[in-house]
Amino acid sequence: MVQDLDRRNWVNKRWTTRKGHDRGGQPFTKTSLHKLLTNPTYLGKIRYKNELHDGEHAAIIDPALWQRVQDVLQQQKKARAQGMPNRVGALLKGRIRCVPCGCAMIPSYTGNGSKRYRYYVCTGAQKKGWRTCPAQSISAGEIERFVVD
Repeated sequence: MVQDLDRRNWVNKRWTTRKGHDRGGQPFTKTSLHKLLTNPTYLGKIRYKNELHDGEHAAIIDPALWQRVQDVLQQQKKARAQGMPNRVGALLKGRIRCVPCGCAMIPSYTGNGSKRYRYYVCTGAQKKGWRTCPAQSISAGEIERFVVD
């Protein structure tokens, strides 16, 4: 989804502060897109702590469409939570960076039946799209053995 927005050259809101500084206008990341899709302001609501209240502004999105988007996001969240392993034990968590782009690398895994393959993934590629970084991931076993040796 982020790649589609990037391909269309769509960026997030751009504005100028009272002091004349330009803000925003950046390409979307997974985080900024999620923030946009879950912002109740578009529904005509205001969030105060954990409560939603009717705002003084009109909604700009149909409530049924809003709810469908929230349902899809909730299903994705549940699916990720069920497959999430305990990642404690990744020796290099928070300690290595991607050489081509300089972003942090975080532990992850994939599985094939009972076999689990661990690796470190570039957060830049994860947030901005897999085509943005040539070194998307590296094998956890190989890099950890190299560091320990």
